[in-house]
Amino acid sequence: MKGMVIIERIQCKLSEALTELNISGYKLSIEAKLRPSTIQDLVHNRMRSVKISTLLSIISTLNAIAKDKGLEKEYDVSDIFIYIKM
Repeated sequence: MKGMVIIERIQCKLSEALTELNISGYKLSIEAKLRPSTIQDLVHNRMRSVKISTLLSIISTLNAIAKDKGLEKEYDVSDIFIYIKM
């Protein structure tokens, strides 16, 4: 394994959830009571860290919106982040 470079990263796929629910990042930020720039940083993979409370707020808000739209989809962490090993 000497000389082998393993690149790992976490990628945010929040934009997919927004598309599924047909909502904007701004609407999510208002409903989740988060700064719009926080959501935009996540959508564009510009985050360095995410507070657990922020993640919980996003997931619970996505689930509330899905329920309001009559969808049976229940969002969790795997719908927001993906681990990539290259």
